[in-house]
Amino acid sequence: MSDLPAGWTRTKLGDVADFVVDGDHNPPKRVSDGVPHLTARNVKGGRLVLDRCTFISSEDFVRTGRRYTPAAGDVIVTCVGTLGQTAIVPSGLSFSADRNLAAIRPGEAVQSAFLKAFLDAPAAQDFMRNASGSTAQPHLYLGDLRDLAIPLPPIAEQGRIVVAIDEEFSRIDAGSAGISRAQNQARRQEPAILQSAAARAASSHQKSFVGNLLREPLRNGHSAKANPGGSVPIFTLTAVTSGTFTVANTKLTAADPARVKDLWVAPGDILIERSNTPELVGTTRLYNGPADLAVFPDLVIRARFSNLVRPEYAELIFRAPSSRDYFRRSAQGISGTMPKIDQGIVEQLEISIPPVEIQQQIVEHARIQLDSLVRLRRDLTLANKKVEQLRRSVLAAAVSGKLVQQDPVDEPASALLERMGAERASRSSPRFTRTRKAILPREKAEA
Repeated sequence: MSDLPAGWTRTKLGDVADFVVDGDHNPPKRVSDGVPHLTARNVKGGRLVLDRCTFISSEDFVRTGRRYTPAAGDVIVTCVGTLGQTAIVPSGLSFSADRNLAAIRPGEAVQSAFLKAFLDAPAAQDFMRNASGSTAQPHLYLGDLRDLAIPLPPIAEQGRIVVAIDEEFSRIDAGSAGISRAQNQARRQEPAILQSAAARAASSHQKSFVGNLLREPLRNGHSAKANPGGSVPIFTLTAVTSGTFTVANTKLTAADPARVKDLWVAPGDILIERSNTPELVGTTRLYNGPADLAVFPDLVIRARFSNLVRPEYAELIFRAPSSRDYFRRSAQGISGTMPKIDQGIVEQLEISIPPVEIQQQIVEHARIQLDSLVRLRRDLTLANKKVEQLRRSVLAAAVSGKLVQQDPVDEPASALLERMGAERASRSSPRFTRTRKAILPREKAEA
């Protein structure tokens, strides 16, 4: 007993669509202007994206165009990298196709939009991701695509399905846009919370330079090449950027233990990135993990404050936008990719020094707000995942006949296929039949 709805049939993709290109295996020379030459990276978000594409000359396009002339409604599929990304060719677009793209031209029995929905649905996506097995570079082969079983509805029902998908996706997109707005607002909240804490501290308390508040001189860290047989773990810069001080963010090195004996981290250390991108230079984190877990890296400055400053308060003030702006303005080589600050710049940062009890109150107030923000971000991330799950559910329902009702008046898909086959047979004359050379899938051994 078939699991398909009435009027549906199951067939091979190659029986209802032509595979008109397997890309250009010998791409022509790129030029600064001309005809777009699209690769797998130009298929994003369900459409063809022409930014960052290269170009070929019109003369070369004539040669490559003999292999594939784009037609409106063709479905483009990526065959390397993120396998199975799809897009429909819009009208009026000319381009050359890379060897890692395939173009599928729907026949009379299948609409372009339904074919794309089928390829985007979970079952087809799983098939395409797993088609190449465990090869070093996953590759989707045309032979596999041709043999892919497609559940085919009546052509009239395909139209209703496409309309229903658009309606469902419009509602989902509206929800997704609301989540994006909330995420943008959440990103702006953290700097606002930190700056509010700094302003509260500055309202009625004296100020002092960081250099006057240290219990020992600032220290730069140490870096050494990774060595699995080494005995000195050193934190990566990512550990400081993310504030994730775990063994996973360390590398074992053969650094000289005597040279780094004073550079092991301890609870309460303030770690400041002295070199990074313009956006990240001066990033500051408080280390509160176990003592001597690792050495801090060379691109980081360590600050240890006297008992006039709580480490948690120092981190809060260093992370406030006013301090971050100071570090960015003071960085040397700001036009480069890795501007730098030095110990003198850190020492000259002026901060407010309330009594320790007030510092603790400021820290606790900010911590409550930041913890709420973390929970909000987590909830928004989960909401985004649910949005994507909902999209997949809509597509799964669409290609299994559960999104719209069937209409008994529709011509069954099997009848349409039989009629098309009979029409092709009647147009053929056995006596004068010419055999067209088939477009064969590239052999897997050639990948």
